[in-house]
Amino acid sequence: MLKAKIKINADLAVFLFGSQKLFFMLFSRNLFYFFYSSRYQSASGMGKIKLSFGFVMVLFLVCCSSKNELDTAQSRLAVIGTWYWQQSSGGISGNELITPESTGIVIKLVFGANKKVTVFTNDMETGNYPYTIKTGKSIFDNQEHYLLNFNEMNYVIRYIDKSEMSIQDNFADGYILTYVR
Repeated sequence: MLKAKIKINADLAVFLFGSQKLFFMLFSRNLFYFFYSSRYQSASGMGKIKLSFGFVMVLFLVCCSSKNELDTAQSRLAVIGTWYWQQSSGGISGNELITPESTGIVIKLVFGANKKVTVFTNDMETGNYPYTIKTGKSIFDNQEHYLLNFNEMNYVIRYIDKSEMSIQDNFADGYILTYVR
């Protein structure tokens, strides 16, 4: 009965509740009710319920803690490949728009599976740096986001899919940089 009542899907929880913390708060309250509610308790089965409850809680905590590592690995895999700079917007005025056409500069980033990124400017290699993707706080909303680090720069990954990547300088008056494959 315990297994039928408690089914955890962290991805669905994040989608429905917006964060794992909110989901955990709601989930733990329901477990508390389940554990102490008299309609679920029986004199002979109380020990099994306590043992099952403990097992489910440990399993839940392990799944939630390993999800972050999995997501970071998936983000690192998503970034691997060649990216072409399309535009940068923002800056001190917040209204600047810089493109390859306006500057005459073509930038290409090649992220390798070896955790190195090679930067090309107008088809000439201008840098080769190690990169990392990890979770950290953005200065904009003080929330956890995926951060891309290379060449002593820290970027917030705003969006990434198979064809487009949007990253933002993690400092005031920075730019939002858009790349395509």
